[in-house]
Amino acid sequence: MRTFPDFSNDESYIFSFSLKLLNEIFRRLRTESLKTSLIGFILITKDFRVLGLKKKFPQPTDDDVTSIALFQEMFKQIYQTNLIYRKSGFFLDHLIQKNDSQPSLFDSSNRGELSTCIDEIYRKFQKIKHNDQIKHNPLFQCIQYQVILSSRITRNLETNNLAVIK
Repeated sequence: MRTFPDFSNDESYIFSFSLKLLNEIFRRLRTESLKTSLIGFILITKDFRVLGLKKKFPQPTDDDVTSIALFQEMFKQIYQTNLIYRKSGFFLDHLIQKNDSQPSLFDSSNRGELSTCIDEIYRKFQKIKHNDQIKHNPLFQCIQYQVILSSRITRNLETNNLAVIK
């Protein structure tokens, strides 16, 4: 759970702030060699009203692309333009050790490599302390790419098409 520096109802700001938090959480999950089966997203308004939603992954994961796809769905369902928000947060449940899960036949091994690449970028670049620097940072651009990739994969899975995304 993180508090915004200033209360806000700016959808893109709240989304990017929450996305950065989600990425940090999943980096930590990979560091600890864990996977999760359930993710929850919470927004807290200025007047302390709590809006939340939880979703279950098809199978345990530590993959950013999969988590971002679920986060996008939850954000669209929870966010209301007429409210002012003070905090956003996530919770994970049904945690298991990475070695304890049985991979599915349809898992993409490349997704794990993408997450590892993102972790390496985080290690090389310093932490972003000022919100105006977020959009100009290569790390944020990489996260944006993950969001785009995630939405394309989700769209193709919904239509039952196998597609190569360039």
